[in-house]
Amino acid sequence: MEVLRIMGIDSGRQMEITITHYISMFANLAIPLLMLTTFLSIPFSPNSVFLPYHAFVESYFWGLLIILEAAIFMFDRKNMFIMNTKDRAHDDGSPILIPGKEASDEENKLDRIKRLAENGDAQSQFKLGSRFRKEFNHEKAMNWFQRAAEQGYADAQCALGMEIVGSGNRERDGIGASWVEKAARQGHKNAQYQLAFFYKMGIGVEKDSRKSAEWLLRSAPSGTGVVEFELGRMYAVGDGVQKDKLEAQAWFRKVPAGAWDRKAAERALRELEANQEFGSGESPQF
Repeated sequence: MEVLRIMGIDSGRQMEITITHYISMFANLAIPLLMLTTFLSIPFSPNSVFLPYHAFVESYFWGLLIILEAAIFMFDRKNMFIMNTKDRAHDDGSPILIPGKEASDEENKLDRIKRLAENGDAQSQFKLGSRFRKEFNHEKAMNWFQRAAEQGYADAQCALGMEIVGSGNRERDGIGASWVEKAARQGHKNAQYQLAFFYKMGIGVEKDSRKSAEWLLRSAPSGTGVVEFELGRMYAVGDGVQKDKLEAQAWFRKVPAGAWDRKAAERALRELEANQEFGSGESPQF
């Protein structure tokens, strides 16, 4: 009863659920005993004149008992509640009531993230924005990203900048690039890589191969080989940096095995070792 009061259920509701709980306990014990009694009441002699009658009675009782058990199970499923152990109440003091077997952990987690985001938690605002982005609701995604970005949250700054650039409105590319740069200056690796790409292509900023190389160097290592291959290419041809064969070879060797650019890096190494000009010089991203 105390647990029910903590959950915020009124006294009448407490009594209803408590009575239902005791009925369910009684039924779970009584039904198997009734089934056993019915079964044992059937004469085992094949010549008994009562056998057809008992068979009919047995079938009738079994059917009723199964229906009763199913009804009690469904009633319990509808009425029993559990309480979120981490958050006993909303900030306004109202109780959190969650359907026992029908509420998923994901729904409970989302409810908590929403409340934290509305209270100004930057990480939760970013998570909520990311969720809306997955649902292709870019307007709401940018709204939550901006709230977190204005608090200096680097993940949100990068995400907001990429959303703005990806919106297709070229007049706002500069705003998007500025948010990405804010994250890059905080050491955000993906933002540094994206900013290098912006400077290379002139997206939201003036084309500048030297700045592209600077930001690309900051973003290394990437772990995927994309940055390492592009740096090898830049040193091999002198794009934004002074041409340096040894430095190019060093970066090509850093492209991990199994990476998308691994074969291209191996081909570039063979060309450089044979004192040939660098071949394609292109990475899939750059």
